[in-house]
Amino acid sequence: MKPLIKVIKGFLTVVAFFLFFAFALNNQHSVNIQFIFGASLQLPLILLVLATFSIGLIVGTLGMLSHWWKQRSTIKTQQHQ
Repeated sequence: MKPLIKVIKGFLTVVAFFLFFAFALNNQHSVNIQFIFGASLQLPLILLVLATFSIGLIVGTLGMLSHWWKQRSTIKTQQHQ
């Protein structure tokens, strides 16, 4: 059963990659981003989406670190008892 799950996961990974690749190819036009105090930046839309996604992953991971550390220490103390 496990080899079948690996094949399905691999297939879904390939499908997700091609969907993201198609999205990137369809969103190559530049967008203008306005910041505070009149600063602006012009970059391709796909880079903006990637940057936003990456920042979200980093903030989410940082937000969960204390919970993970507390849970890890709890598990270690329970294993030693």
